[in-house]
Amino acid sequence: MRKQTEPQIGSGRPESLRANAPAVGLMILGLLAVYCPLALFQGDQALLGIDYNNIHERRIRYAQEALGAAGGHLPSWYTRELMGTPFWSNIQSFPLVPTRLAVFWLDPSILFSAAVCLAAILAALFTYLYLRKMELGRVASAVGGWTFAASGYFASRLLAGHLPLLEAFGALPLLLWCLESIARSDPVAPKSWRLHVGLAVACLCIVLCGHPQVPAYAMGTAVLYAVVRIGGRAAVKALAAMALGVGLSGAVWWPMLQLIGRSTRILPLDRAGNDLALPYWRLKAFLFPWADGWPSQVVRAPEQPFVDPNVAYFWDTVCYVGWLPILAALFLLGRAIVRRRWPAKPWVFLAVVAAGAVLVALPFAQALTNELRVTLLRSPARLLYLTTFALAAAIAVLVDELTKASRGTNRTLGVAIVAVLVAVHAVDLGSHAREFVHLRKRFTWNAADIERLRRNTGPQRFAFDCSLVAPGNRGVDDVGFFDSLMLARPYRAFLALAGYPPTTNSQNLDGGALPAPALAGLCVKIVVTGQPRDDLKAVETKEGASLYLVPDPLPRATFLPDAAAVFLPDEQVLARFRDGKSSFTSEIFLDAGARPDDLAHGGSASAAGTRLAYDRPSSDEIVMSIDARETGYLRVMESWDEGWSAKIDGQPTDLLVADTFAMAVRVHPGAHEVRLAYATPGARTGLALTAASAVLLALFAWRLRAGR
Repeated sequence: MRKQTEPQIGSGRPESLRANAPAVGLMILGLLAVYCPLALFQGDQALLGIDYNNIHERRIRYAQEALGAAGGHLPSWYTRELMGTPFWSNIQSFPLVPTRLAVFWLDPSILFSAAVCLAAILAALFTYLYLRKMELGRVASAVGGWTFAASGYFASRLLAGHLPLLEAFGALPLLLWCLESIARSDPVAPKSWRLHVGLAVACLCIVLCGHPQVPAYAMGTAVLYAVVRIGGRAAVKALAAMALGVGLSGAVWWPMLQLIGRSTRILPLDRAGNDLALPYWRLKAFLFPWADGWPSQVVRAPEQPFVDPNVAYFWDTVCYVGWLPILAALFLLGRAIVRRRWPAKPWVFLAVVAAGAVLVALPFAQALTNELRVTLLRSPARLLYLTTFALAAAIAVLVDELTKASRGTNRTLGVAIVAVLVAVHAVDLGSHAREFVHLRKRFTWNAADIERLRRNTGPQRFAFDCSLVAPGNRGVDDVGFFDSLMLARPYRAFLALAGYPPTTNSQNLDGGALPAPALAGLCVKIVVTGQPRDDLKAVETKEGASLYLVPDPLPRATFLPDAAAVFLPDEQVLARFRDGKSSFTSEIFLDAGARPDDLAHGGSASAAGTRLAYDRPSSDEIVMSIDARETGYLRVMESWDEGWSAKIDGQPTDLLVADTFAMAVRVHPGAHEVRLAYATPGARTGLALTAASAVLLALFAWRLRAGR
């Protein structure tokens, strides 16, 4: 087969914004027609996003409260789940990506709506820019951009509430546009160095996104694109710019990598329930998206329940982009075979990536990696992101060719054919996407009511089922959690106290599952759950949920004399938790290596006469005043982590791991002030990496500019 010649570098001036404005404007209006129902502007409605309402909205509000307080700062520690966990260092919890920061100051009840529209517009715009760079027409490029942003992959994640994934959605077209600009630029042009700096900044923004897989797929594809499309020393320069862009994220990613090393990711857990390949029976979803039914959250009539009990198979395999893009891809492939002439290299690359993504997403690839005992790609079904983009490009190529063909003698007929095809495609894909667009009534966040709730709870915690939709949910510190990345120590303890198998792998465990003694020991005062509890007293039932009071909950800080200390390895302590043979009120479990030389033997395990006051000036600081009558351990029911440090009367002291997950310091008789402070582990090293990368990027840009 003969190969088509590569596109030539244009010598004309760049197009004006005015020339592209009509096509881009129509593309954006088309997206708003899909994702912005008119009822959204009535003032009391917002887009429904399940995970957003259960996870992200509460954490955004947490950050807003902390920054809005006197001397406000972005919290390093998140008090509201699982006895505390790192906050900003977990990019899945609170990413510092520019698109999130741009809407951060909006009310969280409407922030999701704005963020979804922003993500869709950017994904479509970057696709448009890439396709225009590939010399497709404005109409064709707009159709491709709209198709990518209106695809089932994007729309389904809207209802699922996967805000971090949506924010990362435009990563692939952004990188390809940057690389294609470099490939088509004159390397000796005065401003060519700016393209490499722009590529580095684009990589920085992408790796800051809270969803790790889509950025990883986009970055990996971009690396291959640079090698195939650019090649030679020019490719090395582009890859160097990408590496420096990743290095700029060191201030965020180095602490994140440190966190992963002490999180649930290091535990020998079962395979996650959403670590899914693309089942062979779901391949028909490319053409028949509703053939296998749908979860109850997708309100369609008549109701058809999804065929598999694990509805994650539905959410991770929504891949519909319409019939026309698939027919366009088949037509272009068939024509290339018949003519024995391949299209330009970038199009061949996208076709190979699209097919390869589907193959690697299938069960046989996952089974192969399982046999090798490695996990190369978690949830490989999500690789359909790459296929979605390639199919969006395919329909753009087809529309472009039809548009160019219409410039002949039958111009009117050609324009009519293109208009009809685009209209049919818009109705087909747009109606599919709208099935995932649902509205909910906005909650009114009454700060006074929440403050009253916190005062009534005092220093204790809640156990509030995360799925219960209420403004107060996670408004007070909770013993349960909903996240895919939690600290390993408290996670293990929660499983043991709840009686779950130690290999349980779940991203959502509610405190209502804990027995009453464990709830009291973890300082829980109130349980709100939809599950009946016979061991607790219900004081109120409303809208399918009951409020229970936990008798005699422990305060956040307790003092236990030396006689109450039991020195055992973690596994034995967890076994006792699992058997219900532990008492937080009369025992404190410590590692054998923490046994002091002056440990008092005998004596009473009672702390009678000891006065103790607990104060929480901020999420990152705990201050206690204690007047101890004897030597013992001051235990704080907060998750131990490497970032915590302790001082007694201003002097640093050892911070011990108590009960496998909590914190304790040993104090001697007398009056003392004990202060615990949290600083994100790895933050300084991360800042150094970012600073070094910034210097290297500046030198790199100077070298490119000087050596042109």
